[in-house]
Amino acid sequence: MPQNQPIAAGDTSRMADLIARHQRLVYTVCMRIVHSPPDAEDLTQETFLKALGALSSFDGADEKAWLCRIAINTCLDFQKKAGRAPREDFESVWPRLLAPDNTEETAARRDAMRRLKDALDSLPPKYAAVLTRFAEEGLSVREIAAAEHLPKKTVETRLYRARKLLRERWDDT
Repeated sequence: MPQNQPIAAGDTSRMADLIARHQRLVYTVCMRIVHSPPDAEDLTQETFLKALGALSSFDGADEKAWLCRIAINTCLDFQKKAGRAPREDFESVWPRLLAPDNTEETAARRDAMRRLKDALDSLPPKYAAVLTRFAEEGLSVREIAAAEHLPKKTVETRLYRARKLLRERWDDT
């Protein structure tokens, strides 16, 4: 099934295929923003429901970027409505803390992960969004620009500034 063809409204098999291929990505995006597995699960479902409702306006050009944009907007709307700031909760941390061994290397890795997460969480959302898309999702600058509806140069600038801020905040922790 070609991915670049638009999904026709009511084409449940194509929509099911879209969900199967991108559910993990959408959940990861939601989790990165809300830091709560139950909320991320709900927002993942909401993202796909919104995508289903927006099928008629989707041109089929880049499903991944389209879904990520819907997921980000859904999460940001959720946070605005709830008056929440991004934060990490116990449920998102404990799996990483249950390492199979207690070596110094594992402890150092956990500490580094905590420091990195703290530094990422302290970035302004516009910088965190492009950095997450670039580093975790593996999107190119061009793909990020398309998904965020931004000029390529703006994405490049935000990536530069995000990396600079991340380095500064890493050094502060």
